Amino acid sequence: MMYREQYPAVRAYAAALTAASDVDDVVAETFAVAWRRCADIPTDWVRGWLLGTVRNVVRNGRRSMVRADRFVDRLSWLRGPFVVDDLADAVVDIDELRAGLGSLSNSDQEVLVLVAWFDLTPESLAVALGVSKNASAVRLHRARIRLRDSMNNATDEEVA
Repeated sequence: MMYREQYPAVRAYAAALTAASDVDDVVAETFAVAWRRCADIPTDWVRGWLLGTVRNVVRNGRRSMVRADRFVDRLSWLRGPFVVDDLADAVVDIDELRAGLGSLSNSDQEVLVLVAWFDLTPESLAVALGVSKNASAVRLHRARIRLRDSMNNATDEEVA
């Protein structure tokens, strides 16, 4: 009932806040949140609650995009500046980075993600991992080397 009544307003607001290609995803996520939190929705303000949720979903999506961009920027030391003239080249580089990360151990992935994605300093990384600052620095250094080597090996194999 709520879905049928509120769908047009939710979709219209999502369309006003985001790109046309993202509207369906925002609407779906909004109603998924509503389904999970149906007990929290005030019966007198269903539409207001849903539109507030649309706003939050869009903002969360934007924050995720910013974090993803920062993540790629922070790992750019692997191959020099991450500047592309062609979007297809950027996709290939991101796919290479994803493959390189995927080839690492969970421990190495965790260290790199904590530093690059969550912007942890060496001191903060040590606290997050529950190790000394020196141990966290060594783990980060080794993880970076393994990622660089993995990506270089993948590139060498493509050339051969």
